[in-house]
Amino acid sequence: MFNKKLWSEAVDIAKDQARHGKVHYSDLQKATETIYNDLLLLEQGPVFETNPIPEPSTQAALPAPSAGIFKHERVGDFVTCAECGEQMKSISIAHLKKHGINSREEYMQKHGVLKKDMIGNIKREVLKGEENPLTVLGHIMREYKVARDDVNEFIAEHGFTDLKDLMKKAKVAGVLPFEFFQDKQARNLL
Repeated sequence: MFNKKLWSEAVDIAKDQARHGKVHYSDLQKATETIYNDLLLLEQGPVFETNPIPEPSTQAALPAPSAGIFKHERVGDFVTCAECGEQMKSISIAHLKKHGINSREEYMQKHGVLKKDMIGNIKREVLKGEENPLTVLGHIMREYKVARDDVNEFIAEHGFTDLKDLMKKAKVAGVLPFEFFQDKQARNLL
């Protein structure tokens, strides 16, 4: 059986090849027949078997959680332990050992919990600018020409335990730490 549509396409392809110099005009009929046969094979489909590629699962199936009194859940910024019902920011190994569980993985498997659900929403405050201890450290080093290793000792000589103590007292006073240190210096000189 002759397919007119495929023959027409084969002729067009052969003409294009002849136009671009890939096929000589004397070989046009032979090229058209070859292209037609190739198109016919392509239309019939592949002669080899193809097996569909299985889609990888996005997440391994978790075992069914045990039916206990408590349920592991995230409540606000906290996580509830499925063993005792205690709420905490993160379920630690030390806490799990109280229940005879030796690893977080064992707990996760036992209760069908994902790793991301083992901690609550922990908010971290990052001190910026003049309230950052490293900035205060740098100011003290520059202003008083003190080496980095000697800053805590220098601060201790001026009425504070260490840099943390200075930061804490400045926060209580509601003043920037370096200004608090300078004010304390000025009061000591009087």
